[in-house]
Amino acid sequence: MRVGAADALLVVDVQGDFLPGGALAVPDGDAVVA
Repeated sequence: MRVGAADALLVVDVQGDFLPGGALAVPDGDAVVA
């Protein structure tokens, strides 16, 4: 794997609060981790 100047690494930490049943639930929030 070659990494160039135009490449990026995106890290997403999905918080359970935004999933169905969470404190700040978002409709279809679990689709992000599917």
